[in-house]
Amino acid sequence: MSKSCEQIVNDFVENGYRGKDCRSVLRALICCCMPNADADKLAKNLSANKSLANIVDIPQKQLVEKYGLDEAAALLINCLPDILFLYRSKKSREAIFNVGDACEYFKEILASARVETLLACFIDNDLHVVNCEVINVGSIDSVGVRPLRIIRAAGMGHSKFAFIAHNHPISGARPSNEDIFVTNSVKQILSQIGIRLLDHIIVSGSGETYSMKRAGHIPLVDTMS
Repeated sequence: MSKSCEQIVNDFVENGYRGKDCRSVLRALICCCMPNADADKLAKNLSANKSLANIVDIPQKQLVEKYGLDEAAALLINCLPDILFLYRSKKSREAIFNVGDACEYFKEILASARVETLLACFIDNDLHVVNCEVINVGSIDSVGVRPLRIIRAAGMGHSKFAFIAHNHPISGARPSNEDIFVTNSVKQILSQIGIRLLDHIIVSGSGETYSMKRAGHIPLVDTMS
């Protein structure tokens, strides 16, 4: 590793990523994958007039051919949103006491997702998250329900209560007719195995949230058959 790269990596090891600008973050990532490269030059070229959010969406081939990264560095940069998404979706033992908590919990997980993604989240009697699973990953404007995966995730959670959530990457958080249908469908699936659906949260790409319960699509008091 070059002396320059070693200094950059050591700085991030000691001080972390907080407060660093886009170019500094890219420099550190490039150093980890390309220890003998001119990381400063590559990061400067890559970050010119671009935010980190835009950079991670540049295709891997273009990162290699146009910006001079090797395949490992390009792959790491492309995978950042997915790595973050997986980390956030596996967070557990957080408490969801009300609609506001649910909206914040799912906004943190879903706001950066680039395609529609459906989650099922199961909570215990103390309202702590015991299991949160990705049920399905769809396209930029739709995602389907996978009943068997919901049932399997429910079995791992050993819970009587659940939330579901999905995102709208390119539109607002208001539900479509299909979203309302999905809510009723999942509610019925869960009720058959003794689990009450508490809410369905929708998160827009800008971070706006929508609660199906608050809007009246899920009754405040529910009697399961």
